[in-house]
Parts: sequence; structure tokens; C-alpha cells
Amino acid sequence: MKTNRDFIGEPPFCAAGCGFYGAREHHGLCSKFYAAFLRDQVHIVCNKHVGLLGFECGCGDLFCRAHRYPEEHGCDVDFRTAAKRRLSEKNPLCRADKMDFRI
Repeated sequence: MKTNRDFIGEPPFCAAGCGFYGAREHHGLCSKFYAAFLRDQVHIVCNKHVGLLGFECGCGDLFCRAHRYPEEHGCDVDFRTAAKRRLSEKNPLCRADKMDFRI
């Protein structure tokens, strides 16, 4: 949890210009304008409003229920190599000594 000591300087004002303070994790918007931002998000393939229920892909775009899978919207992110790299980082190779009784 962030405290006041984690912030450097004063918190930024809302990027929409309403006069309230904005949050960095909400794209610099206050809570009112961030909720409106989430409500008004549009799916890029079929132009549907996805709102709060949109699915974010590894490519960073937001998709509706029908186009949430990578093969449905032509995603160019290579999930296989990313998963292999993540597995190799989390599971290092462990080798035991082959000779049980060394002198």
C-alpha cells in the first residue's frame, strides 16, 4: 500500500482539468473522470462499447467478449516464448551430485 512518503512532490491535478487531484495509476485522472473513461472505452475491431467488462490482451488493447482471444483479433504477441522464458526464470535447473559417496 502506498503512503504519503511514496510520492515525490505534490500529487498531480486531474488531467481533465476539473481541479481535483488525479492518480498516476488512473492515467492522471480523478475518480469521476476515470470512471467515465472506463465506461466510454470502445473495442477496436467491432466498435462496441466494452466499458468495465473489456478484456485486455497481452498486446495492450481492449477487446470485447467475441474478440478476446489472440487468434480472433490477429494479435502479434508471442505468448509461447514469453511463457517459456517465465518458466525458465521461475524454475532454475537443479542438478544433484551423481556420486553419492565421494572421498
